[in-house]
Amino acid sequence: MPASLLLMKGIGINAGNYVNTSHDFSFTTLDSANVDASLFPIGIPNSGVNYSYESWLVLQVETAPENAVTNFRFWSSGFDPAQGARMFVGTAYASATPTINKSTIADTSASKYNAPDNSLVWWNNNLTSIGDKTRYLVMQLRIDPSASLGTIYDSRCVYHYSYDES
Repeated sequence: MPASLLLMKGIGINAGNYVNTSHDFSFTTLDSANVDASLFPIGIPNSGVNYSYESWLVLQVETAPENAVTNFRFWSSGFDPAQGARMFVGTAYASATPTINKSTIADTSASKYNAPDNSLVWWNNNLTSIGDKTRYLVMQLRIDPSASLGTIYDSRCVYHYSYDES
């Protein structure tokens, strides 16, 4: 039977409260997994930049693979979410409490990883059992003064992950 994985977001102290995102979550000024982004928007600064809370993501095994899942990769479509908005990513083995300040982990533009063969190595170890998790993929949205008001939606900006199953 093929493995199934849940995309979980860690929130709260040490990102220790895992919430199933159903592969849908927002980047807001609230440390939450499933919230209406219009209620907690990231303001456009007059100067400098503003940040979303970091999103601490893991993939968790829901249905065990026959042998293992491994070689987890992350990449983007190569586009920024919108004018004045840039997504940053990084990985971490140990959890930390998500911050709304500039991330020290999500410090590389996601647009750098723009194809499967130019992807970020998320996790290379084997996951074999129900409940096993990858290390963290940390994402943070940065807004600068050139941004426009409104919800960011650009169909060219897509984030992908992949893994191998044996």
